[in-house]
Amino acid sequence: RRLAGLRASDVAGAGSGHILCGSSCLCSRNSGAAGSVISVSAVAELSSEVETAIDAASAPSALAAVGLAVPICLVVCGIPGVGKTTLCKVLQRSLERCSWMNQDSFRSRGSDAKAWFLRGLYEALRSALSLPAGASPLVCVDKVNTQRMHREDVLELTDEVGWKEKGGRIVLVEFSTDRGKKELFRHCAARIHARGEAHHTLTPRKTAIHEVLQKMLMSVEPVSEHEMKEFDARLELDVEMEVVEKVERILEALRPLGFRCGVAPADEAEDWIMFPEHEGRKTYFYNRRTQESDWKLPNHMEKAAWNGWPSPDGTPFFRSARPQETASVWELPPLGAVPKAAAAWSAEDEERELRARVTAAWQELQKEEEEWRQSAAL
Repeated sequence: RRLAGLRASDVAGAGSGHILCGSSCLCSRNSGAAGSVISVSAVAELSSEVETAIDAASAPSALAAVGLAVPICLVVCGIPGVGKTTLCKVLQRSLERCSWMNQDSFRSRGSDAKAWFLRGLYEALRSALSLPAGASPLVCVDKVNTQRMHREDVLELTDEVGWKEKGGRIVLVEFSTDRGKKELFRHCAARIHARGEAHHTLTPRKTAIHEVLQKMLMSVEPVSEHEMKEFDARLELDVEMEVVEKVERILEALRPLGFRCGVAPADEAEDWIMFPEHEGRKTYFYNRRTQESDWKLPNHMEKAAWNGWPSPDGTPFFRSARPQETASVWELPPLGAVPKAAAAWSAEDEERELRARVTAAWQELQKEEEEWRQSAAL
């Protein structure tokens, strides 16, 4: 698409010559110029790959076939208390490119909350399609979505942004239990009471929980066979399943659709900054992750990834300790953003790293919810 639909037929038989490419072309970014002159023959050599990539944008299966990451819209359905928000929060904190849209976040908008939610979802979908190559974008739609009209709102937005035309896929996630509606009701009511005031809208103190749940259960509209044609996959999760297992089940179901998690082992050296000897102060090392200082690095590490110096106004600036990177920066990249390039990264390594992230995200979320409950109790 960056080449404006240039195909093999556009350059075939053109002979010798040159093309002035525009400022949006990749080669102009590399050269820093507003436009670059490239030879027709050079374009012709790459034309087959370009054509494959352009065609792939209109077919999700083709995106996966050429190794491109497939964007996923995850439509999460279930009555209050099944664990929709918990699931989406853990996904968001565990993956590199996961956005979470929750209508409760717009509760301050009053009667306009739904409109603001849909507007935010539209922007999230559009932004996900504009991301550069890399890990798959995942957009989690966290709303009850148990009625057909709710699901249609989401599907209409995916049509507006051209989600499927540009290679995206839509996955339906539902919560249930083998023990029937009565057990589902009991589970959700118990969970809402257990979380107490640690929720933005549905709390035991402010809401008649049993009446709300009963009404929600009565209004559920199952996904019909005709409606299911709009979705690329359907996944059912037992509400009794542990959160980490639910997340793993989802990621396992998304991989065959072309979803790429994009996790890689973080370079541990990125955690460390060396502040060299300065104005009588000894050299010391600072760990960004633990926020602790030490006079030396761990024994297994040769050097820190960054060197730091104080500026005249006291604000530190940094320079990479890697020989090929000499630019100074005022703000370091986020932790975990620089992959470790040493050993080969196998599927087992990725799965292990991902499970560690999911587990850590779930533990962090539990801690935050407990603090929220304690604060609300006061």
